[in-house]
Amino acid sequence: SLMVIIILTTLVGNLIVIISISHFKQLHTPINWLIHSMALVDFLLGYLVMPYSMVRSVEHCWYFGEIFCKIHTSTDIILSSASIFHLSFISIDHYYAVCDPLRYKARMNIWVTFVMIFISWSVPALLAFGMIFMELNIKGAEEMYCKHIYCKGGCAVFFSKITGVLAFMISFYIPGSIMLCVYCRIYFIAKGQARSIKGTSQKLQTGLEERNGISQSKERKAATTLGIVLGVFLICWCPFFVCTIMDPFLNYAIPLSLNEALIWFGYLNSTFNPMVYAFFYPWFRRALKIILFVSRKHARAINTLSENQNNQMRKDKKAAKTLGIVMGVFLLCWFPCFFTILLDPFLNFSTPVVLFDALTWFGYFNSTCNPLIYGFFYPWFRRALKYIL
Repeated sequence: SLMVIIILTTLVGNLIVIISISHFKQLHTPINWLIHSMALVDFLLGYLVMPYSMVRSVEHCWYFGEIFCKIHTSTDIILSSASIFHLSFISIDHYYAVCDPLRYKARMNIWVTFVMIFISWSVPALLAFGMIFMELNIKGAEEMYCKHIYCKGGCAVFFSKITGVLAFMISFYIPGSIMLCVYCRIYFIAKGQARSIKGTSQKLQTGLEERNGISQSKERKAATTLGIVLGVFLICWCPFFVCTIMDPFLNYAIPLSLNEALIWFGYLNSTFNPMVYAFFYPWFRRALKIILFVSRKHARAINTLSENQNNQMRKDKKAAKTLGIVMGVFLLCWFPCFFTILLDPFLNFSTPVVLFDALTWFGYFNSTCNPLIYGFFYPWFRRALKYIL
C-alpha cells in the first residue's frame, strides 16, 4: 500500500544520508552534521512512529495499550517538531552562507551547530513528554475529551485551547516564521545586489563577484531554492497546525479522520527532505555514488570536493535552492495535517478519522522524501551510496 511505500522510502533514503555523512570524514562539517541529525529524526519517524500509525489508520483501532499510546504520541510530536526545528536552523545556516560569507565560518562553527542540534531535540522532547504524560494537552477540556474523544482501543491526538495554541506556536509558527524571514531577507539582499551589479561595468561586476564570492545568478537561484523549501514546509504542515489551534475554539468539530489525514500529510515533509538535498547538493550525489559502486575514483573525487565545501556553500547557486525545496516539501507534507489539528477543536472534532489518518501519512511522507532529495541533489550522497552497495 501507499503507507508501506512511504515508510520504506523514508527509512532507506534517510539511512543512506546517515551512512554517507557518518562514513566519510571529509563530510564532517557543521552544516552536514545538522543535515545528519535531521536525517536521523526522519529515519526514527519512519521506524518508530509510522508503522504504528499505519496500523491505527488501517484498523481504526489501537492494539498497543494506553501507556504505549502516550509514548507513541509523544514520540510523534518530538520527531515531527524536531524535523521542523532542523529546517529552521538549516535556513539560518544558509542565510549566513549566502548573505554574510566572510563571517560564515566564524558564526556557524561546529559548536554552534551542536547547540542547534541540542535545541532541535530538547525543546520538542520537553514539550511532548511534559504535555502528554502530565496530560496537559487535555487540561481545560477534560469533559469534552472524556465524552467525545476518549475510548478504549483508540489513540487520538487531542489538544485543548491552551495547549493547541502552545503547540502551534512552538512547533510551527516560530520555526516557520524564522524560515519565512530568512527567505525574505535572502531574496531582498539578492535583489538589491542584482540592481547594484547591473549598473556597473562588466569589469567592475566581475571584481565585485570575486570579492563577494557570489554572483547575481547564484543569489537568485539561492533565494528560489529557499522559497521552494519554505513553500513545501507551509503546504505540508500549515493545515495540521491551523486545525490544531482552531479545533478547541470550534468545540472540537473537526473529524478525527481529517486530523489523521493531515498528520500524514505533514509526515510527507520528512519524506521529501532527503530528495531536496540530494537534488541540489553535488557532494551528496557523489557520496551516494561511492556508496553504491564502491569506487575509489569517486572516493578521491569526493575528498577533493569536500575540501572546498565551505567555499562552495557560499558560491554554489544550488545551496540555497536546495533549502527552498526542502522547505517546500516540508510545508507540502505537513501543512494540511497541522491545519486540521488546529481547526478540529473549533469544529467539535468532526473531522473524519479516515481523513485525519490520510493527512498524517502524508506528513510522514516528508521523511520518505528527504533521502530522495539528498540523492538527487548531492553528488557526495550518490557516490557514498555506490560505495555502500
